[in-house]
Amino acid sequence: MKKISLLSPIIIATLFFFTSLSIVYPAESQFQFHISSDTIEISYHAPDISEEVLSASLAKGQTAGFTYEFRLFQETRGILSLLGDKMIAEKTVTCSVRYDEFCSAYVLTTSGTETFCSTFEEIMGKLKSVHVSFERKTNTASEHMYTRIRTTLVPRKLTAPFTLLEPFFNRDHVREGWKEFRFAPVSGSS
Repeated sequence: MKKISLLSPIIIATLFFFTSLSIVYPAESQFQFHISSDTIEISYHAPDISEEVLSASLAKGQTAGFTYEFRLFQETRGILSLLGDKMIAEKTVTCSVRYDEFCSAYVLTTSGTETFCSTFEEIMGKLKSVHVSFERKTNTASEHMYTRIRTTLVPRKLTAPFTLLEPFFNRDHVREGWKEFRFAPVSGSS
């Protein structure tokens, strides 16, 4: 009898773990896409960015780093589905934000381009909206494709030459779990 009572919590914890791995989020609120014959464009609104951690980091005069990871998958059909789905493409968008005391503005740096924002709410709006474009290499129907997205906030981003020390100092990063969004069938596209 005691063995059964010990196995029950283990079984429940295992089932909870595996069901939490592939949560599908509502596509209407956070995820929009457009599929053409040669590109797949994704717009993502990240509501889970920790504003408290970012605000505290910027108040200390530190630079915070953001990473948005996008992975595009194609569902595998038949017996090959046992091996998992095929990752078609992967893109990573990185940016950093800091508060500039001289300009009294927040500075968002993405791909070498600096954008100045006067309020914290304005910089949060820009950080939460991400747009990425993939080259469409396959003619797979959109209903057989999906994307997974993950955001990471590093509250204290070191500058060169100290970037070699980041693995030792940046243990306080906030990484969200992978979020999966399915492409709804689109009429007129294949």
